[in-house]
Amino acid sequence: MTIYRRSGDTFNLLYHLLLAFVLMAGVAGCSSDDAPPVDKLEGLEHNYLLLGEWTAQVEGGEEKLYLSADGTGSCIRPEKTESLKWGNIWKEEGEDYGNYLLLEWEDGSVSEKPYRVDGATLEFDGKEYLLDMPILGTWFIHQLEEGNKQNYVFSVNFLPHGQAYIQNFDAMGIVKTASTYSWQRAEDGGICLWVDGREQNLSYHVEGGVLTLDGSGRFTRENPCDFYGDWVSVYSQEGEVVSGKYPYSILDIILYGADDKNHIYISYFTEDGHKGGREFIWNNYNDSLLVLYTDGDTYALNYRFRYDFTKEKFFMELSEEEDFSRYVGYARETTNQ
Repeated sequence: MTIYRRSGDTFNLLYHLLLAFVLMAGVAGCSSDDAPPVDKLEGLEHNYLLLGEWTAQVEGGEEKLYLSADGTGSCIRPEKTESLKWGNIWKEEGEDYGNYLLLEWEDGSVSEKPYRVDGATLEFDGKEYLLDMPILGTWFIHQLEEGNKQNYVFSVNFLPHGQAYIQNFDAMGIVKTASTYSWQRAEDGGICLWVDGREQNLSYHVEGGVLTLDGSGRFTRENPCDFYGDWVSVYSQEGEVVSGKYPYSILDIILYGADDKNHIYISYFTEDGHKGGREFIWNNYNDSLLVLYTDGDTYALNYRFRYDFTKEKFFMELSEEEDFSRYVGYARETTNQ
């Protein structure tokens, strides 16, 4: 026997099947399109040592890496500029032990590679980046911070790889040999120094070619004790030196290129009042000993620099004795101090 289904029942069945399909498709579409994107760098740190503008030399020019505190940044290559997100992690176990920098690129891919920061240098991805940091290099005292101290800073030299050389002068004004420190950026934007296990924080500001170090004074690139040039004797251990009388003398210290020898010409007056002059070839040892050579003769003179707190000026002192029991002080003619 043949059974015929009513057309209304067939229509209702097809309607419900079609409605179920549409609803399922809609639910599937909502679950894929409206789901929040996965943040591959969520929860990662943003190490303050990584912040700033970093530059590496690469084939074809420079590569610049900009890393901001909010985890955004950019990479400028000779062939392409690309925005990025970044974060860093510390791995404690296995062969991957160490610091890692993660960069998420515009296409969603993430690179994860170890990094190392020393001072203003970042080693990452087989390249060495240098931080744009105006304090780098050598600075010399220009204006002292007021106050009585046991030691004052004469010069600072911050090297990119995390070393610093700081030279002081004491309450007598005598400039000492430089001390070596390790340094790193501090979280507050200053400098953190380490020496002999001790830590010291310095705040600084650079503007208009002047470095201001908190508690130390103002510094410029000009060396007030530049060894080369003309020096005129002005005092000795006995007092003022009078022009034209012993031990008055003038030094002309000349630095030649690597292919020639350095010369010094000395104009002087003898104890019996005669004027003379001699030219020497010289070598400088340990920034404290000047050795002069001429006609088979050799002379050694110890030298040091001293700051006069009253005149606010640096002088160079020469002595035949290591203890400077006798000396002559010279002022530079070629710079205004």
